[in-house]
Amino acid sequence: MRTRTKITVTVATAMMLLLMAVPAWAQSADLELVGEAAGLVLVPPDKKLLDLGNMNPGDTRQSTLKIRNDYSRWYDLWLRAEDPTAQKPSLLEQLELTVTLRGEKLYQGPVAGFAGDTISLGRFRPGESGELVATVHLPGPETGNEFQGKSASVKWVFTAQTSGGGGGGGGGGEGGGGGGKPRPPEEIEVPPEVPPTGIPKIPPEVPVEPPLLLEVPPEPVPTGIPLTMPKTGEDLPYLYYLLGGLALLAGSQLACTRKRR
Repeated sequence: MRTRTKITVTVATAMMLLLMAVPAWAQSADLELVGEAAGLVLVPPDKKLLDLGNMNPGDTRQSTLKIRNDYSRWYDLWLRAEDPTAQKPSLLEQLELTVTLRGEKLYQGPVAGFAGDTISLGRFRPGESGELVATVHLPGPETGNEFQGKSASVKWVFTAQTSGGGGGGGGGGEGGGGGGKPRPPEEIEVPPEVPPTGIPKIPPEVPVEPPLLLEVPPEPVPTGIPLTMPKTGEDLPYLYYLLGGLALLAGSQLACTRKRR
């Protein structure tokens, strides 16, 4: 009895581990996850992510996919759509698709234009989550008779890449490996620059020395009466006085002599 109990407990434990290992996106037949899937959780509805069957002109279908990163490293995630039917004319050329992530519009246009073109869903850091909303509308007047009885099916292919590298296992569903298309290159994370905080330091001002001023002392002005008179270049006139007197005396004697005659 104890042996059977141990076997039952072991089998139950193994079944629980297997159920925990199956990712949430495995419930949906139109989802495929390619690349490193460890810790990346996609939670679609119970059946398909977006049911495009039995759509009439004017109908609109909307579905929400929750994406969560439970891994210890960041994930870069890409998304593209594939047409498994490849019918001509394709109803995907008539269906209008709008894809938003966290309220930001990533794509708006025909589903056929979205198929084959990989768009980036950005980087999901550990513990980060977001809601991907896909809305499909079938226009009324623009839909011709050639689309009557046509059915559409879209496979949503998610490509995940983490910083660990190594190329983890692919997801379930058909066309494993993403249809043979190359995986988008890994982005290089550049840390943002941290702006400086606080009061900026102002370098001290270098004192500027004023120019040296040479003071010239004023010349003293002489005051009072000078002790000696300056020479003007003239001699004393005593010699001229003597010569003049002799000339006058000689003239007077000459005049007296003439009177006597």
